[in-house]
Amino acid sequence: FVELARQAKGLELHGLDFSADMVQQATANNKALIASGTLTLTHGPSDRMPFADAVFDRVLCINVLYFWDDPAAHLREVRRVLKPGGTFTAVLRRKSAMERLPFAPYGFTMYEQADWETVLHNNGFTPVSTTVITEPGVDYEGMTYTPESLVMVARVA
Repeated sequence: FVELARQAKGLELHGLDFSADMVQQATANNKALIASGTLTLTHGPSDRMPFADAVFDRVLCINVLYFWDDPAAHLREVRRVLKPGGTFTAVLRRKSAMERLPFAPYGFTMYEQADWETVLHNNGFTPVSTTVITEPGVDYEGMTYTPESLVMVARVA
């Protein structure tokens, strides 16, 4: 959140997480931003967001798509809370990078770029751009993995 807050003066950031533990941790890590009124954090589901219609210029999610049992429900909510002309950015690890991780077969729905573009199109979004990020290798249980993520930006169609 700190890096985002540095991007522009008067920026308002709102965080939402399904995990109460993550909201608690983010609250502890971002006390100054919360105290200044720049950041608010909320515990709740992204398929029933506790926000008014058309309030956000941008919606960003990082590494959460894997857990959406019904992507259409979450994307309806993203469309609902976005202002006209707003953008939705999803950051996700590529299926080809994730499927080698020993925990990935349990509870993860994985996507390649074309897969997620299809989901976006089927739910009223038009992909605008995709950036591929290759991160340094990570050691996990004696093996080295090279995480590769997609940063995919879309607009309401």
